[in-house]
Order: sequence, then structure tokens, then C-alpha cells
Amino acid sequence: MNLSFIKEIVMKKFVVIILVLISTSVLLFSQTWEAINFNNKGRINQVYSYSNYIYVSSYGLGIYYSQDNGSTWTKSQVTSGSFSKFIVFNDSLYCSSQFDGILASDLQLKNITKKNVGLSNNSVLDFILNNNIFYLSLVGNGIMYSSDTCNTWKLLDSTIQNYTITSISKNDNLFVATALGEGVLVSTDSGENWELCKTGLQDTKLSDCEIIENKIFVTSYQSGVYISTDYGKTFQQKKSGLLDLNITTLSSSTNNIVLGTNGNGVFTSSNYGESWTKQELTNNMTIYGLDFAQDGKLIIGTSNGGIIVSYDGYNFSHPVNITFNSQSNANVRSLAAFGNLIFAGSDDKGLIRSVDEGNTWLISNDGLPLNGMYDMDMIDNILFASIMNDGVYYSTNYGNTWKPSGLVNTDTRSLLVINKVLYAASTNNGIYKSADMGKTWEPLNAGFNKIAVDLLQVGDTVYMSTWGDGIYYSSDSCENWSKMTSYTGNQLVVTLIIHNEKMYAGTYGNGLYSYDFNTKIWTQENFGDQNYAILSIESNLFTGNWSGGVHHLKKNSNTFEKLSNGLTGNIMALTNSKNYIFAGSYYGGIFRLPLSVLGITDIKSEI
Repeated sequence: MNLSFIKEIVMKKFVVIILVLISTSVLLFSQTWEAINFNNKGRINQVYSYSNYIYVSSYGLGIYYSQDNGSTWTKSQVTSGSFSKFIVFNDSLYCSSQFDGILASDLQLKNITKKNVGLSNNSVLDFILNNNIFYLSLVGNGIMYSSDTCNTWKLLDSTIQNYTITSISKNDNLFVATALGEGVLVSTDSGENWELCKTGLQDTKLSDCEIIENKIFVTSYQSGVYISTDYGKTFQQKKSGLLDLNITTLSSSTNNIVLGTNGNGVFTSSNYGESWTKQELTNNMTIYGLDFAQDGKLIIGTSNGGIIVSYDGYNFSHPVNITFNSQSNANVRSLAAFGNLIFAGSDDKGLIRSVDEGNTWLISNDGLPLNGMYDMDMIDNILFASIMNDGVYYSTNYGNTWKPSGLVNTDTRSLLVINKVLYAASTNNGIYKSADMGKTWEPLNAGFNKIAVDLLQVGDTVYMSTWGDGIYYSSDSCENWSKMTSYTGNQLVVTLIIHNEKMYAGTYGNGLYSYDFNTKIWTQENFGDQNYAILSIESNLFTGNWSGGVHHLKKNSNTFEKLSNGLTGNIMALTNSKNYIFAGSYYGGIFRLPLSVLGITDIKSEI
């Protein structure tokens, strides 16, 4: 299982994808590799094989499937969403979604029904089947189970209900779960009693777990692989030959164990993890999906791998087209503007820059990893960028080149500058603070294990949106946090902004909420579903929606108007320069609209 949704929160995360089938009839890792003809763009969250079927979850594009081992592909009726696991049981396909709970269908995904009765929320992180019982983990709500083929769900154990369980594995009575920011939960009685284990672990940023021959394997985003042979009482780090310790996913078949990394491809072990071998075919790739087929083939879902052709000896070529023209069909998740200087964070081309308000665009990746940029801020003409899974980078020459700051290997989603002090919100460690321009970082709010998504300063108060637990606020420079209990709306809050003495919160699934600081009352606005972006320009408010384009609340108006003519794709970002409003679209690229046509003039432009 991969923690894809935390890494693409709001994401919820792209680049050219290819699936690689590794055919084998003898030893798995010594045979010829053959590229599959799957040319869809978008990150592969998960892959799954059953008989001649291969199922692929592509973030935001839904599910594709092949009935002939990957020779041809069909786009299913599920055309959006992010699916983290597939299970075939009694000739029916069950899919877990990071936003929509559980779907059940026939093998061709033609007759689809939701199976969410009893679920406390619909954000499923992992999904398994053991002894005819389904289990799933939810954001902030522990583990639930179903003994009636997903028709109804019940809480497994209330003592672990408040944990965010990122991955689960079960073998007979042994049950293992990785708890975000906490450690490993282990049960030896099928989940009736649990013990939190972390002796030997160097960190608790855990990505995956699996039980192999009664050994517990746990992977980390920071420190590689750990193995426990005493049911979790102690863990030993196993990194011999492992050149990358940022592990995204894990899979196994008999004694063949495969690891996916964030940017360094695949590593394999044939001796139960005692040593690891890098598979050169997958150099510089980020791996999100791994699955062993019934006939022994290994299916790999990659991001940033380009188009691959492989032969004996793992020789391969993967030409990457980095040409980007204005308003090209890039997968854009973020935008930032500093005067005429516009930056777009895309998942298929990295960071893109325009110095002329969007007339021309250039790749701006020198020194940056190819992971998506989430946010950007500036202190004294030094640019800072938060990067998916890779911390914070900085540039002293307006984005020509980049260098890593002192915060690395951390999934940072939002940046905030207060009196030249830089704050970074991370998805698994709360808030980091740097008072020396990013050279060193201090973790704040130790033990705060919420998934921090966005930061907003209003006067002396900082507000933080979270994925799964609503909104928090701090009145002491992010040292301590309290939950904003007056907010009872959708708890998957992806963005915050201040506009005309109101705070607006964009959510995943329930549109937009507004908070009046005078009346201290929250109001749900009457449109939208997934509001990833909110922008305020001269008393005008704009919102970007995943499925509904852009909406505009004019100055002195109480009604939002749709402003989407010509837009395509899913809007995830908004920003503005002096003369234009820009919309960043996933699967659509970058769009701009002159502010003058909206009657907005005299915009100040500074850098």
C-alpha cells in the first residue's frame, strides 16, 4: 500500500506514466523486461493483477483495466478519483478510494455500487482481505471491518480509533498497522488487543507494512526498511545495498521482496531483506504501485518514468519531452506569482516559470527533484518552495537554480512567512520553523500528528487546515494549537484564505465554507464539491473547483457566478499578476484571463 493520498493531499499525488511487466518463468529478477502499451498521463497510485486482468488507478483519471495482460487498455466508467487498493473476491472487484470509500463492481467496472454503510468517513488509506473478512483503515478513525462483503462496516477496536492508520497487513491472528507519527500497532489476537511498538525505529514516518513468513516488514519515508522477528517488540534496520531510504511501497512473492522508492526506482531482495539490489532499469523513477501477478509477473506503476523500453540486462531508454508551451496540457497543482514572475508546479514537467505574465514558459527544475511543488514564498528576494516528499528548496536567482534547505525528506504542503521567519506545514510532523532563511529548522508542536495542509495568518493568529480533522489555530507563533470547535463542516480542509473580514475554507467533498469574524458563525456556501483553490483580488473572491471550473464573487455581491468558459480539466490552483488571473488545471494546463474584462484594475505588482 502506498500513502499516495497524504502525499497528494489536495493534491491527494503528474508525470508521464508507464507500466512495466517483468515476465518470468524462473528466477524473477534475471529476465527480460517489456514495456506495456499504457500511455495515459497521470500518476499511477496502484496496480493489481487478477487472472488476465490488470487494473490501474491513475490519480484523478480514475481506473483503467486490461483483459489481455496489458496488450490493450480500456478506460472504465470510473473516470475520476484516487483509488488506493483493488481486491477481487467471488468474481467481483472491490476498490478503495481515498475520497469515496469503497466501490464494488463486476470485473469490467460496468455495474458500480458504493459500499459505505457504517463508515465514519470515506477517506480510505488501506484495504485488505483476510479469511473472507474485509478490513480498511481511515484517516483519523482507525480500522474498520466487514464480514458481509463490504455491505456494512463496523469499528474494529475503539482503543485505536483516533490513530491515522496508513497501512495494514494481516496473517491469521497477527495483525499489523502503521500509525502516522506514532509507530507500529501490533495485535496477536486478530485485532482485539493492540500494542504500540517502535523500539529500534529511527523515525515514525512509516509508509507501508507487510507480514512475510511471520516477520513484520515496515518501510519508512526517511530511514528505509525495518524487520521484526519478535512480533514487533524490537525492529532492526535492514539497509545493506539500499541506496535510497525514502521508501514509498512494498510487495512480496515467496522470498522475492520488492521496494519502491521516491526517485530511485526499485530495489529487490531474495534473502528476506538481509540485503538489497538496485534494479538499474528503474533509475531515477518514483514508484507508487507494485503487485505480483498469479503467474509471477511483477507489475510496477511509476511516476516520472517516461516511456520505457527494456531488454536483457536492464538496458533501457526513456526519452523525456520537456518542451512546454504557454497553456500546454500540463498537470498543474499549484501556482505562485511575484509580479510578472509566475511559477507553476506540475507533476509531469516539474516546476515551470514565466517571466512575462504567461506569454512564454520555461522549465525551472535545475537542482529540484521532479516531485510537485505545493507552495512558494519569498523573503528578501529569496524564493522558497515546498516540494512533495522532499522538504523545502530555495533559489537566490528567481528560480534559475535551486538548492535544498535544511529541511529535506519531508512532505511539506504550505509555507508561511511571519517577520522573516519561515514556517512549513508537513503532512506527518506538524509544523517546522526556520529563523535563518531555511538553513536550520525547528520542529514545533511535538507529538502533533495531524496532516497539516495549509497555513493562514490573520492578525496575531495562525490558522491551520488539516486533512481529516478540520481547522486548528495558534496564538503563540505555531508553538501550540487548539482545534477550532466552531467549525463543524467537512473535516477534509484543503485551503484557507482571508477575504473581506471573513475566512474561507475550501474542502474536499462539501465545497466552500465561510467564517464571519464578527458574528463568529460558519456558513456553507451553496455550490461546488472539491474547492482546491481560493483567491482574493481587490474585494473579488475566486474559487477553483475540481469539477466545476472557477466561480467569482464580485465586489459587494452575495452571489457566486460561474467563470469557466474555455477552461478544461480540474482546477487546483489560482493566482494573479498585475494584469491577469491564472488558473492551474490538472489535465488542462495553465489558463489566464485579463483582469480588465472583470472590471478589476490598478492591481499592485511587486517582487
